[in-house]
Amino acid sequence: MKNIFSVLRFLLVGGAATAIHLVVAFILFAAFSDVNVYLVNVIAFLVAFLFSYFGHRFFTFRKYGSFYLFLMVALSGFFINNFILFVLSAVGVFDFVALCFSTLSAAVFTYFLSRFFVFK
Repeated sequence: MKNIFSVLRFLLVGGAATAIHLVVAFILFAAFSDVNVYLVNVIAFLVAFLFSYFGHRFFTFRKYGSFYLFLMVALSGFFINNFILFVLSAVGVFDFVALCFSTLSAAVFTYFLSRFFVFK
């Protein structure tokens, strides 16, 4: 039962972090007509990363976790995010749609590494 609540809390914090990532990206795309999708992704990632770390530390797992390990996990997820983004952009998927799909795809990977590696 404890693990179920941990998963639900992760979904809440991870969902909020993902929403923050996508909202920041949307705002940047709306504010700057010719902005690079990868620059948008980096900025949105950084904002969402801070929310995610502290949300997972204090709410999801409720224990101290290594900031550096979490950063490594997040960067691994961000690498996957950018790889998917690159592939989708290369085949002509609209930038914001590609960014949404790539961001959501990396979330599952990040959960498992966070749960079993960073906040164990």
